[in-house]
This record gives sequence, C-alpha cells and structure tokens, in this order.
Amino acid sequence: MKKKGFGICSCVIALCVMCAVLAGCSEGEEPERVRSGAADDAVKPDVDLTALGKVIAHAKITEMYENPDDYIGKTIKVKGEYEAETWQNTDYHYLVIQGEEGCCPQVFQLRWNDEIERPSRGNTIEVFGVFDEHDELDDTWYRIITVESVVAL
Repeated sequence: MKKKGFGICSCVIALCVMCAVLAGCSEGEEPERVRSGAADDAVKPDVDLTALGKVIAHAKITEMYENPDDYIGKTIKVKGEYEAETWQNTDYHYLVIQGEEGCCPQVFQLRWNDEIERPSRGNTIEVFGVFDEHDELDDTWYRIITVESVVAL
C-alpha cells in the first residue's frame, strides 16, 4: 500500500493553514470557552497526545502518519489550534499542532459530528475522536473523524 500522508497536496494545505494561523494571531483577545459533544471525561482515549510534551507528541504524530494501520480506528485526544477554509465549495476543518518553539506544525483534518458547535478560527481546542484515512484528490489523507468532544481552551 502506498502511503502518501505528507504528499505535495498535504504540504500545500499545511502551508495555507499555517499562513492562516499566523495571519489570525492577535493579542489581548480571550478565547471563547465552549464545551460541546457527549464524550465523558472518564473515557480514556487509546492515544492521548495531550499528556505528552511537544517533542514527544510531534514524534508520535509522525509515527501515526508513517504507520497509519497501527492507529486507524483508535480514539485520539489532541490539543491544537483550530483552522478552517473553503476550497472548491468544500469546507475543510483542521487542527494545527505546533512543534517546539512554533516550528514544524503538524495538521490533522477534522470531520465533525454534526451536533458539535464549531469553535472560532484561531482558538486553541482539545478534540476527542477516531483516527481514520480517506482518499481525496488522488491522495490518501489522515484525519480525526466523528469528533466526540471539542473544548475551546
């Protein structure tokens, strides 16, 4: 199976999201505090990236993209910055996870449970969902689907 988690299209989207993140930065604004979804805080994810430091979380995400079959179908809990964009009449939602010192961001595409309220762009959020892959634009993409909960921090 050919794995294309970080193909040219992925890099272009990651670069666009990163530009949007940097363009949306502002000082002095308080993020909204919203809790949505039905996930119970007592439910433990299979992979909890929020419990890891930035360097180890970065390595774990890289491992997830390099060995996706080990993670597909597992529940994931991760924190990052929410971004969204519309491209060719399709809405895309992303979670951008900054590496150490803001270097080398990694991106998960999000597919929402319809009952969950979308946070504002640029907010730091924590999501709980299932790691999955899908084919789009002649490429294989990895995403967190059926997001069960979103907490704006």
